[in-house]
Amino acid sequence: MPQNHPSAEAFGKLATEMQNADGVELTVEAVVDYALQAVWCTYASVVLIGPNRRPKTMAMTDPRLIKLDEAQILAGDAPLLTVIRDQETLLVADIATDRRWSGAPRTRSGATCAR
Repeated sequence: MPQNHPSAEAFGKLATEMQNADGVELTVEAVVDYALQAVWCTYASVVLIGPNRRPKTMAMTDPRLIKLDEAQILAGDAPLLTVIRDQETLLVADIATDRRWSGAPRTRSGATCAR
């Protein structure tokens, strides 16, 4: 990747912010901010697995994402849970029309990229 590529610049900024971040909360905030630039998404959230193995939204760019993340967890079959289980990046172009998850909330919000 060329040094002047926008993603390289964004990644460098993320690395600097993470190095300067104080604790998990500020680190996940930096990751969420980076996601908006890196994958050209409108919204982003960071979900971590807590000590009780329950996913928890740690940072988000829009408060509505907490409800969406919780709805996916309660559904038991959704993109968020697939990413946690498979530990792979997943792109959902339109959750309203994607039928891979029978229990997933069908809120149209544009592309969803999860990792």
